[in-house]
Parts: sequence; structure tokens; C-alpha cells
Amino acid sequence: MPAIVVCWAGAPVLLGLFGAPYAANGVETLRLLAIAALPLSLNILHLTAARVDRMMRRIIGIASATGGGALVIGAALVQQAGAVGIALGYLVAHLMVATILTAEWWLRSRTGAIGRHAGPATHGMRSTDHDLKAGSPGDGV
Repeated sequence: MPAIVVCWAGAPVLLGLFGAPYAANGVETLRLLAIAALPLSLNILHLTAARVDRMMRRIIGIASATGGGALVIGAALVQQAGAVGIALGYLVAHLMVATILTAEWWLRSRTGAIGRHAGPATHGMRSTDHDLKAGSPGDGV
């Protein structure tokens, strides 16, 4: 989080190190990409949980949705907004996927649906797996 704030607030100074023209044209792009780090981190968390559970379809779905969404939205905006449009597409795609994945995880946690993949916090453990890991009575721990 501090790095996001530093990139956001210090964008003109940071980009000024590469020259005034670079700073003049890249501040908005850097700020959008800095904000995109938040939903990106949620998506990486969900991807990691899917990798632990070896859920290839989920991994492909998340990667395809973020990459494809960024390409489609960025391509639609690049003519009008240039690099800012590409950065906005990247942000929107990651934000949409992170929202869907987090809502799915929240609904599963609220309904107690612990299945193959319950979300990043449980890494897809079934209730019996969790009981064994927690040292439930009767397992000799």
C-alpha cells in the first residue's frame, strides 16, 4: 500500500527523472497503473489459491479474463486516450475480475459452502481436512 501512495503522489517527480516530456505524458498512466495494483493483488491471491488446488480451468479463466479484458478495453480506448486508455483498460479488467472473485469467495464463506475451492483463506480445504489440521479431538494430537 505505501508503494501505491508513493507512485500516486510522486508520479511527476519519479517520471521527471526520465525527462520533462516523459513526466508530462506519463503521470496519469503511472497513477492508473499504481491503483491497478490493488485489484491485481487480489487476483494474484485467487490465482495462487487455484494453483495450490491445481484448478487449471480456474487459473486459465482468471488469466484469460484479466488479460483479454485488458486487451479489449485498452484497444477500445487507445485511439482516444493513448497510453492512459491502455492503463485504464488494465485497471478496469483487473477491477472487474477481482470484484467477481471476491464476491464469489464472500458468498461461499457466508453460506458455508466449503468445496474444492473455498477461496484464498482456506486454500480449498474440505471441512474434514481443516479438522485434521486444527488438531480435532480424537485424532491423537
